[in-house]
Amino acid sequence: MTRFASTELYSAGNFPNQSAGGEGLPQYVADNAALKGKDIVLWVNVGLTHITRAEDWPLMSVEWFGGLDLEPFMFFDRNPGLEISDAE
Repeated sequence: MTRFASTELYSAGNFPNQSAGGEGLPQYVADNAALKGKDIVLWVNVGLTHITRAEDWPLMSVEWFGGLDLEPFMFFDRNPGLEISDAE
């Protein structure tokens, strides 16, 4: 996750196939900028579900995993549901 910047469009930098490495996300997080109260970008990486084969070219099929689930991990100090009581 990084702070939003209109010039940061691609996780691997503007020209990933011509990069010497270190561009993109490594540069975006180098300043360790605070995220609290700022617009943020969540960078998601997805990939293929199988190793490509010669038989797949030029029409390579992929299996889309069907969605993206964002689940909090250590977002709360404790379970906030413990304070729910029956309304009278």
